[in-house]
Amino acid sequence: MNRKPVSLKIDSNLWMEVKAHCIINKLKIPQYIEKLIDKDLKSEKS
Repeated sequence: MNRKPVSLKIDSNLWMEVKAHCIINKLKIPQYIEKLIDKDLKSEKS
């Protein structure tokens, strides 16, 4: 899979929660974000 670098502006409190979640679950943030986007897009098609 080709990956494209992107820049996001996210609420700082939300970002801290995301970082903590990823650390606890041993995920990399880009992988977590991709997973969320993929899940959202698939649910829209249903």
